[in-house]
Amino acid sequence: MAPFIPGVLILDGAGASFVSVTQSFNTTSSMGRLTLNVLLSFAQFEREVTGERIRDKFAASKMKGLWMGGTVPFGYEVKDRKLVVDPDRALVLRTIFERYLAIGSVPELVGVLAEAGVRTRERIMKGGQHYGGVPFGKGALYGILSNRIYVGEISHKGVWYPGEHDAIVEPDLFDQVQHLLASNRVTHRTQSNARDPSLLAGMIRDGEDRRMSPRSSRKGDLKYRYYISVDDPRRGQPASSRTTRVAAGEADSAITQAITTLFNDPAALVTMLAAEASEAQTIQQQARAIATDLPVMVPSEFRQFLQAIDLKVVIDGLSTSASLDRALLAQKLGIAESKTPASERLTLSVPQILNRCGNEMRLAIEPKGADAPSYRDGSLVTLIVKAHQAREHLMGTDAPTSSIATMGRKHLVRMARLAYLAPDIIKAILEGRQPKSLTARTLLRITDPPLSWADQRTLLGF
Repeated sequence: MAPFIPGVLILDGAGASFVSVTQSFNTTSSMGRLTLNVLLSFAQFEREVTGERIRDKFAASKMKGLWMGGTVPFGYEVKDRKLVVDPDRALVLRTIFERYLAIGSVPELVGVLAEAGVRTRERIMKGGQHYGGVPFGKGALYGILSNRIYVGEISHKGVWYPGEHDAIVEPDLFDQVQHLLASNRVTHRTQSNARDPSLLAGMIRDGEDRRMSPRSSRKGDLKYRYYISVDDPRRGQPASSRTTRVAAGEADSAITQAITTLFNDPAALVTMLAAEASEAQTIQQQARAIATDLPVMVPSEFRQFLQAIDLKVVIDGLSTSASLDRALLAQKLGIAESKTPASERLTLSVPQILNRCGNEMRLAIEPKGADAPSYRDGSLVTLIVKAHQAREHLMGTDAPTSSIATMGRKHLVRMARLAYLAPDIIKAILEGRQPKSLTARTLLRITDPPLSWADQRTLLGF
């Protein structure tokens, strides 16, 4: 009876009524509407009771260790609605556990299994579609290595019960693997509370079109972040002896500076987009607004912004190139009906170059000192101006601007602290003589700058 609910409402809205031929009621009278609602309530009650009985039966069966259907785990097959060990795949499964324990790394295990020709179970659906039969990926291996079904248990709502199927992996081996997984587990964060977010993850590739994955290592109390080339056997990429590795902080800083420079030059954007005269004013207004917002974006917001314009970075030998989608950029600048082909891309000027350092590849900062070219960072200057405006507003000596008035007090206090930088630091920023590694984003991340001017110069690289 449930489908009658929207139907009755539609009829009522049209000024019509529902009259049953086989039942002695209609919705034109109060008694008819009451009868209909009572029948609908009982129908809903029956559905809920049936659902509760099915869920209780399912839970009871799981507690008894019965297999209740679903995707058949690798290493098993189903016979008479029960899980039965597949001897050939069970041997492969034990090898996966043993190899991981010996190697200690799931990404390396992916390559080892791919070279050995180990593939996932191939399934053919009723419609003829083929699934599986491909090399194992990291996600599949993590799922296998942490699945307690292989020690003879069945799960229900996060609780494991003894199953009626045979175990494939010995409990001691499984426990050793879990301990190693826990010790290798790293929490990846790209949100605003991340201390070291990987800004370009998923957007950076090397000259052989391999993705470059964020990695980190420690030496004492120091943490080093970098992007490194990763072979992907599933895409037919053979293992390569050439590995590209770049310092993540310097790569992120280079792209941040390039994006900031782009939006701080509205006239250049008009030329790049080959915009008409009627569109120029809109582009310039939007560019200025974006340039104002960029310095105060948290890492997750800035990363989403880069994804929205489809940024792509390529590290190839001694060169670094970056590009973005021209049509998406036009949309960001308020030109929704752009005549730009969807596939056309714009090249971005990146201020740093790739240098070789020993056996590694790294992005090198341009020269410092008297030989360093002057570069006035508009976003950095805007941030300093806003810092002084925030300080004056908190002290009650000046009326707030529209951008300052919308900030919360916590953010205002954080901004105002930057107004107490050493005078020579502020002068260098205004004249464009700051270190290339110093951007508005890096300055804004310093939540508690030191009071000592000497310590400030050391911290900021002056």
